[in-house]
Amino acid sequence: MDVYVQPYPGKATGTLVSDEGGISPAWHPSGRELFYVAPAGADGKRRMMAVGFDPGPPVRVAQPRVLFEFDPHALAGFSCLPVRCYDVALDGQLFYAVRVRNPAPHPVVTACSSCRTGLGS
Repeated sequence: MDVYVQPYPGKATGTLVSDEGGISPAWHPSGRELFYVAPAGADGKRRMMAVGFDPGPPVRVAQPRVLFEFDPHALAGFSCLPVRCYDVALDGQLFYAVRVRNPAPHPVVTACSSCRTGLGS
C-alpha cells in the first residue's frame, strides 16, 4: 500500500508520495502538505508522516518526514482501514482521531455464604 497524488480530472500518471508504504492520507487545509500513516516498524509502532506538496506544474513532492510515532493498539484511531478515522484541524496544527475504548470489565461474581442455593426465597 502506498500513497499517490494525481490531478483530477485528468489522465496524468500518479506521483508517489509515501517512501515506505502508507495508508489513510489526509490533506492539510492549505493543500500544500499531505499526511499519511506509515506501516509499523520493527518496534511495532506506526508513524504519522507529513509531505510537502506543490501542485506545479510539474507536481513536486518533498521527502516524507515523521511527525510522531504511536502504538496502533493504543491509538487505533489513526490507522483505520478501509476509511480514514482521523482528520486535520482547520489550522493544520492538530489531528482529531477516533478513540477506541475497551469495554468495561464484567462485574466479578463472588460466592455468598449467607445466600441460599437452589430455588430463590
